[in-house]
Amino acid sequence: MSELIEKLGIDWKLLLAQGANFLIILAVLRFTLYKPLIRILAERRAKIDQGLRDAAQAGKRLGEVEVLGKERLATVEKEAVKIAVSSKSDSET
Repeated sequence: MSELIEKLGIDWKLLLAQGANFLIILAVLRFTLYKPLIRILAERRAKIDQGLRDAAQAGKRLGEVEVLGKERLATVEKEAVKIAVSSKSDSET
């Protein structure tokens, strides 16, 4: 086995040092980059969800306002017809 490793040119000391360096860099990047990035993404996801909920509520409220507007318009039209009929009957007498 050691003859195979020598023929492939693998230095076990260098391989061990590279493995240790990799683990150190992995740990540093995990704490300095990965965790803050995941936290930022979670906060952004929460803001987007809140925006979608607010948009749904606004759409619902808009529908309610449209219904109220139509009802009020119908009431105003009825009053306008009454006033028109009243003024016509007053002008005839």
